[in-house]
Amino acid sequence: MDGTNSYLVRVINLSGASGSFTWELCRGDGLLVLQRSPRTFPTRVEALFDSAQYATILEFGAMPASSSSRAFP
Repeated sequence: MDGTNSYLVRVINLSGASGSFTWELCRGDGLLVLQRSPRTFPTRVEALFDSAQYATILEFGAMPASSSSRAFP
């Protein structure tokens, strides 16, 4: 794998203590940041789940909202 078609997610602890996490989506080897979290999260897992939504949009484009539910906030 050459890294050009892959993504790297960094979950970052902003305060050095628990309770303030954010994420970055990078292309390939992590040198090019494509998207940063617009907010912070209380846990690493919540930050990771939020990043997955943005990674899906980067890879596949925006999904149209259905009339019964929305896939993304």
